[in-house]
Amino acid sequence: YLNSPESTVYHKGTVLYGLSWAKNAIRREESALVVEGYMDAVSLAAGGIENAVAPLGTSMTENQAILLGRYCSRVYILFDSDPAGLKATFRAGDVLLAVGLHPAVVTLPPGEDPDTIIRQEGPDGIREYIGQAVDVLDRKLQILEERDYFASIERTRGAVDRLLPTIRAAKDPALRDIYVSKVAERTGVRRETLEAELEKKVPGAYSPNQGRQGPTLPPQAPQRAVHLGAERKLLLLLVQFRDYVDLAAERLGPEEFLDPDFRAVFEALVEDPELTRPPLEMGASSAARLEELLGDQELLPEASRVFEDTIGQMKEGQLGARAEALRAAMSTETDPTRQEELVR
Repeated sequence: YLNSPESTVYHKGTVLYGLSWAKNAIRREESALVVEGYMDAVSLAAGGIENAVAPLGTSMTENQAILLGRYCSRVYILFDSDPAGLKATFRAGDVLLAVGLHPAVVTLPPGEDPDTIIRQEGPDGIREYIGQAVDVLDRKLQILEERDYFASIERTRGAVDRLLPTIRAAKDPALRDIYVSKVAERTGVRRETLEAELEKKVPGAYSPNQGRQGPTLPPQAPQRAVHLGAERKLLLLLVQFRDYVDLAAERLGPEEFLDPDFRAVFEALVEDPELTRPPLEMGASSAARLEELLGDQELLPEASRVFEDTIGQMKEGQLGARAEALRAAMSTETDPTRQEELVR
């Protein structure tokens, strides 16, 4: 696999590496293994584990989750167990839950990945770890337990805040109900209180209303959306759907934002995709723009379409300006060779 850039015909967030080879095995096994890197997928396939796929250097996206849903409902996540890997694991878990899939977390020994396990222990070793996989919410509960999050009232409240996004993401009503019951039992928070928390609108949270058709919107939302400039609209999308930040960074550079405040917001999001408040070093006007975006309660419809449209509008504007500059240069150029260069 050549790690090529994004183009008009190839978007990394809409494909999964190895799926063309793995799809029959995924159907047969009724499950898919999602690994972090494409070389992990290659190693597993070479070792006889044929139902493995990988995102292409990006976080799991809604489009990739929908793609997996064509072949199975059970997904095993085999990411690294370090802090960055755990963050990516739970982010992927929420994306998968949001489209109705059932993700489970496979925990590998510290410092190991699927490539090293298959080389050292063979396919049986991998299968043994997969057999010990736990539901994504159960894995969150385990980690919170290990870190003494239920040792005090204040920390229990913090644990609830960390568990709510996963419950909120679950599209399957039965699974969502199980999650609510389990969290209520473990935290001591009444079920009614948890359900009230789940009803609150949270920017960037996956919800069961999103799924394949995008979030349910109040009637006036589409009218407002059309008045947003492409730069602001893209940043609003990135604030609401954090999994698009990595994809946007691959398609755009900060210099492609003409508004300096929007450029600063974009840079801050790329630096920290989980950003919830302006960084201390951010200028006042840029911080105000970011606060405004974070506080916007309207969800944009059809995230993948809005993502492509806004980037397309920004690119088109840049190309249009470039074309005008070339036309102006051609209108005054008298050297035939130079004219031909400008036309090309």
